[in-house]
Amino acid sequence: MSQDVNKIFEKAKSKYRRLWSKEYKKDKENEIVRTHHSEAISIKISHDTQSASFSGNVIYFTNKEFDILKLLLNAQGAPVSRKKIFNSVWENEGEDSNIADVYIRYIRKKFSKLFNFNVIKTVRGIGYAVNTDITWQR
Repeated sequence: MSQDVNKIFEKAKSKYRRLWSKEYKKDKENEIVRTHHSEAISIKISHDTQSASFSGNVIYFTNKEFDILKLLLNAQGAPVSRKKIFNSVWENEGEDSNIADVYIRYIRKKFSKLFNFNVIKTVRGIGYAVNTDITWQR
């Protein structure tokens, strides 16, 4: 019985460490950067250049990536289904596939160069939504 309790305790500690490591990461100077932030982050979106900027850093998007980002921003934090993303961006250019997931991954990868957290979050069983902790300036 004591071994079962120890196993449960070790699993709980492991889960806590995993969650904690996602919450806090160390940057290149070994200073702690809070990834689930309380301070306001503001990202400026430029429709002319199909880009997003933050603190002098600029991220450029392809047409499809920017269309997805606009769709998610227009939802204002509400989840958007994969099917709606597919139908809106690809306008029924074939079968519904995982192409929306692939493009979401491209967008996340571009934003990950600036942030240690997801700018676009997955809403399990529903779709995707922009992180509402961020102020989006259009």
